[in-house]
Amino acid sequence: MTRKTMQLAARLPLAVGCRYKLLANVNVSDGLANGAGGVIKQVHLTSFSDLTASGIVWILFDDQHVGTQARADHQTLYTRGIDAQSTPVQPITRQFQAG
Repeated sequence: MTRKTMQLAARLPLAVGCRYKLLANVNVSDGLANGAGGVIKQVHLTSFSDLTASGIVWILFDDQHVGTQARADHQTLYTRGIDAQSTPVQPITRQFQAG
């Protein structure tokens, strides 16, 4: 149940080639807003445990304008084999009142 966690799931299964939508506002002015959809092109994990994961999910958004600023700001993350139109999305955390 995500109603009490600001729509953030405890676990998020990801698969390259599958469609996803953002469920949280990351940067609304850049189009990285709740509901922006696209296809995962690559997943680069830098750490992983049973409780957390860190890294980058590369998403090719349906609208080419979504993530324009993120692509420009994170140009150093692009290496061989990463599509220049894919947008890097990094994990977010949220704090919320419980109880």
